[in-house]
Amino acid sequence: MGDLYVHVGGTITGHDVKRLARILPEIDRNEELAIVMEASDSIQADALTELLDREGFDHYPKGGHHDGFAIVARRKH
Repeated sequence: MGDLYVHVGGTITGHDVKRLARILPEIDRNEELAIVMEASDSIQADALTELLDREGFDHYPKGGHHDGFAIVARRKH
């Protein structure tokens, strides 16, 4: 079991979505993934959350320190 972090900086692009899509199959039910970004970029996170939905992950937003923002995801059981 482990915690995994992916940082998305600046504008969220198709490259970021593809990178996340490559990572998701490797995540098992005991792991938690945090997709970290600046709070100001969170408005662009729809493509990431849609991918998580399609791939069978529960997810929720989480505010962080110093204007940080994360989407925390776990594979559905």
